Amino acid sequence: MKILLKVFLIVFLIANLSYSQDTWIVQESNTGEWLSGVYFLDENRGWVTGGNGTILNTLNGGDIWTQQNSGTSESLFDVKFINDTTGWVVGDEIILYTKDVHRPRGCKPYFTFYAMTPHCCFSE
Repeated sequence: MKILLKVFLIVFLIANLSYSQDTWIVQESNTGEWLSGVYFLDENRGWVTGGNGTILNTLNGGDIWTQQNSGTSESLFDVKFINDTTGWVVGDEIILYTKDVHRPRGCKPYFTFYAMTPHCCFSE
C-alpha cells in the first residue's frame, strides 16, 4: 500500500509540473483605465472591460488590444458571451448587450454594444 501511495504521489507531482504555467507574460492594453472583466470565446478572440466605459477586444490572443466604443462612461465590470454573436457587459448602473457583428476594414469583426432599458426587456 505504501508503494502504491508513493507511486501515485510521484505521478501526480510530475503531471502537475509538466502542465503548470512557469511564467506570466505581460501584455500591453494601451489604456490607462483599470480593467476588471475578461472573456475569451476561443484562444484568440477576447474582450476586457474596465473603468470609464472601457471595452477592449483582441483577435490574436491578446497580442494586440483594440478599443471599442461602449457608448458610456460608466465603469464596466464584466463581459460574457453565449455564442459567437451574443454577449453582455455589466457595469455600474448599466447593462450592455450585443447581437450583431460588424466587419469593417477588411474582415476584422467587432461588436456594437447597446444599453438595455427596463422597458425593452423586463416586465414589472
